[in-house]
Amino acid sequence: MSRPPALSNRQRWFQSQWLEVDRALRDGATLAQRRDRPWWDQWVLAGRQRELRAARSVLGWLAGGIPDPSINLDPTNLDPTNRGGSGWDPEDDTASSASVLNSPLGRSATRPINRSPTQPANSAANQAAGGANPSANAPPNRPIGSGAIDSSRNPPPPPEDPASGSTPTALDLTLWRSTLFDDAVARLTVDRLVNLTGSPLEIEILHPDRRRELLALVLRRVERGLEEVRRDRLRGDRLLAQQEALLQTWWVQLLDDFLGDWLTERSTLRSGSGALRLQRDRLLQDWPIVATDILNRAVELGPLLEHLLWGLPLTVDGVTVEAGTGAALDRASALLHNLVLCLACAVVQPVLNRYGDREGLKLALFDRRWLPTREVERFRNDLAWKYRVQRWVSEPKAIYESRYWLLTASDRGIVALPVYAPRNQEWRALSGVPLGVTLLIEARDAIAPRVRATVTLAGRGALMVLQAIGRGLGFIGRGIIQGLGDALDRRKT
Repeated sequence: MSRPPALSNRQRWFQSQWLEVDRALRDGATLAQRRDRPWWDQWVLAGRQRELRAARSVLGWLAGGIPDPSINLDPTNLDPTNRGGSGWDPEDDTASSASVLNSPLGRSATRPINRSPTQPANSAANQAAGGANPSANAPPNRPIGSGAIDSSRNPPPPPEDPASGSTPTALDLTLWRSTLFDDAVARLTVDRLVNLTGSPLEIEILHPDRRRELLALVLRRVERGLEEVRRDRLRGDRLLAQQEALLQTWWVQLLDDFLGDWLTERSTLRSGSGALRLQRDRLLQDWPIVATDILNRAVELGPLLEHLLWGLPLTVDGVTVEAGTGAALDRASALLHNLVLCLACAVVQPVLNRYGDREGLKLALFDRRWLPTREVERFRNDLAWKYRVQRWVSEPKAIYESRYWLLTASDRGIVALPVYAPRNQEWRALSGVPLGVTLLIEARDAIAPRVRATVTLAGRGALMVLQAIGRGLGFIGRGIIQGLGDALDRRKT
């Protein structure tokens, strides 16, 4: 089997840009297939597609040709001895990595980043969380700097895993991770992140500034978690066994980072209503609820981490796709968005559950439209009803339909993306009400077509009978009219 062609330095320089343009073209093609869009939206979409194709042509000219997206970017193609016929120059690779970080995907960064080939990926999420001035746009009664994270806490870069390839391979995976995280920063840390899923999310109640801060902290925590997983060499079954422990560790650390000085037994927050104490132990008691209702949606965490760290392929709709392809970019981006949004909702849930009625906390964290007690209680009741329906109806239905629902950020807002995944083992483990729901769905699937066919047949029979009766009545009417006409003619004669 022939090996795919190697990427030249110029192509690697523009790799993230053409992947982003390709994905935008695919999204536009998907939207163009919808016939329910008004004609002016179709015109605007057609113009945008033309601009994207022109941008792709310019990128192809600058890069000296764009590889076919179906070609696998095999790490072996990046061997130092196979770099377009010339020797590998570390300076070129460093410049390539820096150029991607300064691309439009990293527009939330405050300054360029230059890192060496062995330095771990700290993309725009790091600067979005800690590089900006924490006092800008901060609501009152918020302790400044409580959400900031010292960059010195980053773990040192571990030595490269011999099984994962040489240093140039690790550099390409670093570029791949930077592309995904920069795209996540650009889509998640926006001013208006509208929830279009049809069900409430905990982060909706936050002030936009606090929501952006929390999402940036989650992205940075996930980046650090990647380095910790690589340092501990967690792969395969070991990573799967440690998945819940990883999520719990990240959740606890995010509570500490987001709430800052509030989340200690001795610290206080001075507000108009007096001193407010946040007990850390009370918040940590909600871990079983968080794990069952929220973080259980953070699916395929192990495959995502192995894909980001070692470039292992992902499974998309039952098909294995390699790192570097458009399908892998879309699925990895969706899984990363889902993980970040689930962790952010998991951080807000215990705060809303335990301290949602504290006036000082509401003024510091919540959006203004959620400040009244009635609105807060309504929001909490909506969340409680959502998780009841999810536990008893929605999740068993998703299991029976062999699908997951991923929370992803699109250009319009947060949407629920259905993805196929075999869940036969979970289906066999169902019992009680969830099993009854699946049996009702199965019975409906079995009975509904027959009932529909019977009703259709009965309707057609009734229509034929009514048509026959109508024709008979028509003939009777015509006979009566003709008889009256003949009688009138006889009288005239």
